[in-house]
Amino acid sequence: MIAARKAILTNQLAYITFIVVFGMNIAFIFIESVSFDSIGLASSLIILSTPLLNKLGYHKMAAFLFAVLMPISLTLFSSVNKTLMPPPFPLEVYIFPKVFLLSFLIIPLVIIDAKSKLLLALAILVNLACIYWVDSLNKSMGVGLDFSKVSFDSFDRLNYLIIFPIILLISGFAFLNHINNKSEEQILAQNKKLENANHKINKINSDLTNSIHYAERIQNALLPEKERLNQYFTDSFVYYRPRDIVSGDFYFLKKTKSQGKTCLALVCADCTGHGVPGGFMSILSMSLLNDIIRDEQFTSAADILNQLREQIKVALNQTGKPDEQRDGIDLSLILYYPDKKQMEFAGARRPVYLIKNNILQVFKGDNMPIGIYLNERLFTNTTHNLEGGEMIYMFTDGITDQIDSKGKRLMTTNLKKWLLQVSNQNGSEQHRFLENQMNRWMETDTTKPAEQIDDMLLIGFRIPV
Repeated sequence: MIAARKAILTNQLAYITFIVVFGMNIAFIFIESVSFDSIGLASSLIILSTPLLNKLGYHKMAAFLFAVLMPISLTLFSSVNKTLMPPPFPLEVYIFPKVFLLSFLIIPLVIIDAKSKLLLALAILVNLACIYWVDSLNKSMGVGLDFSKVSFDSFDRLNYLIIFPIILLISGFAFLNHINNKSEEQILAQNKKLENANHKINKINSDLTNSIHYAERIQNALLPEKERLNQYFTDSFVYYRPRDIVSGDFYFLKKTKSQGKTCLALVCADCTGHGVPGGFMSILSMSLLNDIIRDEQFTSAADILNQLREQIKVALNQTGKPDEQRDGIDLSLILYYPDKKQMEFAGARRPVYLIKNNILQVFKGDNMPIGIYLNERLFTNTTHNLEGGEMIYMFTDGITDQIDSKGKRLMTTNLKKWLLQVSNQNGSEQHRFLENQMNRWMETDTTKPAEQIDDMLLIGFRIPV
């Protein structure tokens, strides 16, 4: 708003300057019978380019041009006249340039933005240089404070030359005042429209936010309570950090049976997108997973993923056509058999980490998502015998893809270091450590902390001894 007002003021001053210079030249012809001031007219025509620069968006250049062109043109005009004019000099030849140059010092302060310190300083220096030049020229020609060679016989002419521009200036400022009043009315009307529009936007935003918060409550109700992990595992925790209100990441825990054997199904999943779209996908995926595991019609962890993939493709009408949506899920799934301390693992683009005695093992998933995929094949199932005391970690790529203040990604290397550093601690201390480490990572430059770029989810639990 301030920049726009300064641009309007610069344009108005440019128009007034042109009118005054042109009017004074007309006055010179009738009063003095002299020819046009070519320097003044050329400068005033150049000044008319400032509205064009403002229209093109070069506001700083327009303000600077106007602020320096006026004193330069007046200095040139004064210098040429004095070199061509034999003494004694008319009084106005000495007084006018000095008075106008001193008044021009105000212009840069009014029309140049204070934030543009370099341009403001240059404009003021140009004005001061012009004053110094005029003073030096006067002294070199013998015109000083004593007015020793100044003629005082032209007071009538001096009065004309002073009164005429004053009348023009008063008329110009009256015209400006009229224009500014109209502009102010237009601005007030526009502000009123903007206020009404903002009120409507705020109302819509409030309704949308309330709806999204309601969706968040539904999503949280579908997620298992974090305390449920403690019923089956020691030192368990869930680090869950949605990027927006609702999340595309979700975790799943359900006690079930596979081929008559009791087991726990644990899932750590990352659906396509985040926010509302990711939230829809996560609710759909949780519902389908729950149906598959509840019916107990699966033979392995990989079989659950194969069934889930087929149901996702049906639900999203995915047939493999080039122009259709390729939404899907990346997830890791564990079936843990507590009676025999055995773990089955299957993954869709997501791994599982196991730490025992400060040694970290990586169980990699298949490089394909849950959803339509060109090189689709059956998911791989692996079985691992456990001794007890192992720390298991499942996580989404929102953790490792998070950038720091300089745009550097965390990557799995740093995550592994963090987990090895804290894996011997209890669940709450591990959660606190990871939260603090992530905050430090995102705030490596406290003046410009990194924004969270994706939903984050990490689940940790220790196998009972």
